[in-house]
Amino acid sequence: MNLHIFNDKLGFFTNKTVGLYEKIDPCHNIYLNLSENCSNKVENIKYASVKDLLNTKEASSFNRVFFHGYSYANKSNIKEIKAKFPGGNIQFVWIFWSNEYYQHPVFFSNLYQGFSRKFYLRKLASFHVEHFISFCKREVDFPFYKGFQSYKNSFKEFDTMGALIEGDFDYAMEGVEGPKYSFVSYISLGDFPDLNPDFSVDKSEIMIGHSGSPILNHYEVVKKLSGLNVANPLYIPLAYGKPSYIKALKSKINDSVSNLKIDFQDAFLDKSEYYNRINNIGYFILNSHCQQALGNVFFFLWVGTKVFLNKETSTYKTLQKKGFHIASIEDDLNMDGIQPLTTSEKEHNRNLVHEYINDDWVNEAWLKLLQE
Repeated sequence: MNLHIFNDKLGFFTNKTVGLYEKIDPCHNIYLNLSENCSNKVENIKYASVKDLLNTKEASSFNRVFFHGYSYANKSNIKEIKAKFPGGNIQFVWIFWSNEYYQHPVFFSNLYQGFSRKFYLRKLASFHVEHFISFCKREVDFPFYKGFQSYKNSFKEFDTMGALIEGDFDYAMEGVEGPKYSFVSYISLGDFPDLNPDFSVDKSEIMIGHSGSPILNHYEVVKKLSGLNVANPLYIPLAYGKPSYIKALKSKINDSVSNLKIDFQDAFLDKSEYYNRINNIGYFILNSHCQQALGNVFFFLWVGTKVFLNKETSTYKTLQKKGFHIASIEDDLNMDGIQPLTTSEKEHNRNLVHEYINDDWVNEAWLKLLQE
């Protein structure tokens, strides 16, 4: 049996994943959501702590533990499980997301740049406050954050890291011996609407970021495009994110940029409305300095949109290595670069996306890992 550990307050991500596992590998998995007050509970998921689960009869039936997002707080969970089974042959698998790794203070200085820099100290303070609250809730075993290295030292406990972007494994496991990489994906073509894009049509609209998070560094992109005096309309989705950043960003752009046509999306769109809206995008610029928004990135590659990413990100490095036509913000965000992909380049990207995340291949990869 496999034990799957999630920490998902809303439950949508967990419920979707559990639904897939029960379809492809039923009766071989135990599911635990550490968020006991999850908003969307389902019957076959337990909502409790690891300690509580270890005191039930199910504790003797699993020999592999999957962390769906391995956070700093999960270090204590590994200790609890190993203490329950001293000398036992428990294998640990980390299913990589993004937030659990890149949202540590060691990365903040690189993530918050330019206009977003003013939110750096606020993020740093809130990180330590949230850690102390986690200690009060007995989710971590020490009141103060012990640093990133103490977190990384625990990576040697893993046999496998599963990730969509192999570059995330390269970053996380640099200098760590033992863990191996396994391809898995939380997204597949089945998540996208059934669209048949006309690759002979070149779309002009530019989308910047996908949310109102300060680590997307919107303003520097807008400033760059303003300096280029682009005629393309701009679309900036800000329906969710950090309210204080969204307010400050809009005010800054409205006060300093007058030569661009910008559509700020403030209202929340459901999934169908959102995909219909972004299907009109010709260029997607994601000015994040870590892996972000993979659902958006792969959707845009699927429908022929030109995608701009930062060169140092795991996403850019992996997609370039896989042969995608991908643009970099550093080298290509200029008037020469703001030109559409050719029809053959669009078709090439679409074919690669199909090979990479078609439903059959994604399910096969999950099943291989679950039954390994």
